[in-house]
Amino acid sequence: MRILMISGVPGKAEAGVAGIVYNLAKEVGELGHSVKPIFFEDLLPRQKWPNRFRTIEFAKRISEYVGEVGSEYDVINIHAPFGFWYGSQRRRRGSQAGPPYVMTMHGLEERRNYAMGREAKKGRADYFRWKNRVWQHLYHMPTYRWSFETADQCIVTNREALLFLQLRYNLPPDRVWFIPNGVGPEFFHVRSFSGGIATKLLFVGTWIDHKGTYYLAEAFEKVLRVIPEARLTIAGCSFRAQRSRVCTRSTKSLCCLLSWRECLWSCWKPWRAECPWSPRNQAV
Repeated sequence: MRILMISGVPGKAEAGVAGIVYNLAKEVGELGHSVKPIFFEDLLPRQKWPNRFRTIEFAKRISEYVGEVGSEYDVINIHAPFGFWYGSQRRRRGSQAGPPYVMTMHGLEERRNYAMGREAKKGRADYFRWKNRVWQHLYHMPTYRWSFETADQCIVTNREALLFLQLRYNLPPDRVWFIPNGVGPEFFHVRSFSGGIATKLLFVGTWIDHKGTYYLAEAFEKVLRVIPEARLTIAGCSFRAQRSRVCTRSTKSLCCLLSWRECLWSCWKPWRAECPWSPRNQAV
């Protein structure tokens, strides 16, 4: 089977959704299928529309691209919420619009709205204030709904989404499939641990409120009361100001903040010094 897998995120393998796409392509390929992953910059290297309408612009571009290459594939797998434009074409024109459309959805926006709404009441939702909430419900939520309502088949990665699409949106059971993300073999390696108290903590990811960073900061304060020598490293934060909004004055000096570039450089430096064929060690 020839599968075109499209996701609206940058194609960085270390990122969350992109990493899942690469892993899926690898595993499905090992089953004998042909999978071509496509990312945001592959189809839309330069946006023409305002950034707030990037979802619609990218969805439109997907439909155009599938119209060009659709005959080369048997299935079009589009990760939500970018499949609604192509899905609507399929609803109107049937197979003439292109191959069957399978939607993949990694989470449930209703759950995110519920959780961030509770955080907003506490004043801890910098990216979910009233304007964000209005835009979320008027713009983003319909794109997700249209994406799975127009799909021929839907794949979700958790049971909550499976039940929600069936009970809330009345999708038939034979159109929604629960396929959880797998775990790579690297997580099963036998690792050695020191016998002392672990004092170094690591958070990898963007330091934004909907990832529960306020709770992490509060938990770190409690850890410091028991283990004063503990240190927290935040790797991958986009903006240093994001940490300042969450970490308290007592914990800021005990947190180390690394950007993605600094993380990559910290991995590159020892490799460059030790690898015999690295440019630094080549004879001139």
